[in-house]
Amino acid sequence: MADAGLFQLMLPKSVGGQELSPLEAFEVVERVSMADGSAGWCSMIATGVSLIAAWLPPEVLRDMASNPAGLRGAGSLRPNGKAWPVDGGYRMHRSYDFASGISHADWIYCPCFIMDGDDVAKNEAGAPDVGAMWIPADQAQVVDTWSVVGMRGTGSHDFIVEDVFVPESHTCFVGEAAQEKGPLYDRRMVVTSIFVMLAGMPLGIARGAINELIELATDQTTSGSSTLLRDRPAVQAKVGETEAILSSARAYVLSTAGAAWMAACDGKEDPSREIAGARLAVT
Repeated sequence: MADAGLFQLMLPKSVGGQELSPLEAFEVVERVSMADGSAGWCSMIATGVSLIAAWLPPEVLRDMASNPAGLRGAGSLRPNGKAWPVDGGYRMHRSYDFASGISHADWIYCPCFIMDGDDVAKNEAGAPDVGAMWIPADQAQVVDTWSVVGMRGTGSHDFIVEDVFVPESHTCFVGEAAQEKGPLYDRRMVVTSIFVMLAGMPLGIARGAINELIELATDQTTSGSSTLLRDRPAVQAKVGETEAILSSARAYVLSTAGAAWMAACDGKEDPSREIAGARLAVT
C-alpha cells in the first residue's frame, strides 16, 4: 500500500505527493474498501493526515516525506494532548485513543491544548488555544488495545506520549492558512475533504458485499429448494432494493461533494452552503 501511494493520496505535489482531489481520493478509498474495509480505512486515515501535513513548512514536510515521497501518517483529529511552550518549541505528553494505522506509521499527528501552567491557554478570541504536534512514531508508546471482531486490520491502538520535545517547526494549526496553496488546502474545506473520502469506505464495503452476493447467487441453492438464488423473485427484489439504496447514497455524496469542491476551486467567498450539503450527504 505504501509503494502504491495509498497512504498519502493528498500529499502536496511540491514534496512528491499525488495531491488528489476529494472526489479522486474518494474513488481510491472506495475501490480499496471493496476488497477489504480495514485497508480502505487505513488508506483514508493516513491520507487525511497527509492532507493536514500541508500546514507544515515545505522544507520540514519535504524532509518528513523523504524522497521518493513515502509519508505514512497516523494520529487523531481530537486535541487529547497537552503541550507546554518551552524554548524552541513545546514539551508535550498525554495518551490518545483509536490511532488507526499507528503500527505502520512513521509520523504521528497529535493535536494538543496549549497550556499556561496548569491551565489551558486562551487565544485572541478567548477560546482554548489548540495546536498540533508532529512527532516521529518511535517517540510514542503504542498500547495494544485493539481487540475487536470487525475491522481488526485497522490496528486502531492507543498510544502514549511522555515528555516529548517538539520543535516549533513541527507544529501547525489547521484553523490558519496552509503553507501550500490551492483549493485542496483551503482551511474551510479540509475537514469536509477528509469526510468525503471517509464516505468511500462504507460505500466500498457495501459495493463489495453486493458483488459477492451476486456472484454467490449464480450457482448456490438452499436446502429447501433447488432453484438458484439468482432466480428467486424475493432475492432479486432484495438485491434491487440494496442496489438502489447504495447507488442513491453514492450519487448524493458525489453530487454534493462535487459542488463543494467547485466552490473551493472557484474561490467562492462563502462556500458554507455547499460544505453543509456535502457534510449532510456524508453523514
